[in-house]
Amino acid sequence: MVALVGDDDPQVTVDEASSWREHTTASFELKVFPGGHFFLDSHVAPVLDLIRGRMSVAPVRS
Repeated sequence: MVALVGDDDPQVTVDEASSWREHTTASFELKVFPGGHFFLDSHVAPVLDLIRGRMSVAPVRS
């Protein structure tokens, strides 16, 4: 699981995003980006790179 959060998000703090680790037994990674709740608007390329990278290593389930 990968959680993404903006470091200045007034709706979801870094600590709150980090708490998702309690809801998985798999690996957990927290990625913090500069910006607020809509950090994605200014970080599209790095977020897509992150998603592509994780998809290429995700195990196939049958």
